[in-house]
Amino acid sequence: MEEAVLIVMDLNGRVMNFAADLNTPRELIESLSKLGYGAHKALSGLAAMVGLGGVGKIDFEVEGLHITVSQQAGRIIVVAHRALREVAGRGGAVAET
Repeated sequence: MEEAVLIVMDLNGRVMNFAADLNTPRELIESLSKLGYGAHKALSGLAAMVGLGGVGKIDFEVEGLHITVSQQAGRIIVVAHRALREVAGRGGAVAET
């Protein structure tokens, strides 16, 4: 069993749609959308500075919450999930082109 949130935003960071458990606080959706948009903008800027072109996805983990931010068809997709069974010692970030 996992807790999961899916957020779809436009390229300006406005939430277009989201899917979450009914008990998920609205503040969590807002925080994840801001975090996802910030990660998208930072990654896009970094990719442009070092000449990577369009970076398609970034994965990172914060306090056991695994977050994936990707851009698809002019939309920013944020997926966050926390497994009830956490793996000790995991952390870091990965970017894919």
